[in-house]
Amino acid sequence: MTTTLARTIALSVCSLAISGAALSDTLKMEHAPSVDTASTCPTAFHSIAVPDSAKQCQLFDTAVDDSVFPASMVYFMADNKENVINFYQQAIPGLTVHSTFNQRTLLVAKDNAIRVVVSPDGNGTQVDILVTAKS
Repeated sequence: MTTTLARTIALSVCSLAISGAALSDTLKMEHAPSVDTASTCPTAFHSIAVPDSAKQCQLFDTAVDDSVFPASMVYFMADNKENVINFYQQAIPGLTVHSTFNQRTLLVAKDNAIRVVVSPDGNGTQVDILVTAKS
């Protein structure tokens, strides 16, 4: 995959999933993102818990030492939106609902370093995680 295509995909995913209010601060990209479609999902992404039932994970800009920012991951799980929102609010202290638009709920950490978008998707839920800095 070319660097330009990988960067376009990563930016498109973030732009579509996260509302304009969530991206009000500018993200500085100093390198082209890498894309990894995981056959199995990780148990954690930048120290953020990932449920065991997560499927079809796509990771963008992941480094072994979690040092690359911004980083994002998208996955699907066969659970309802409310359960997923509750999971993340319990897993990440201080994560609050910032907004809901077109059935997409944006959860934001107090320091704005973590953003989670939870959207209904067929018989389950799509989850988009964006980490902008070490939290």
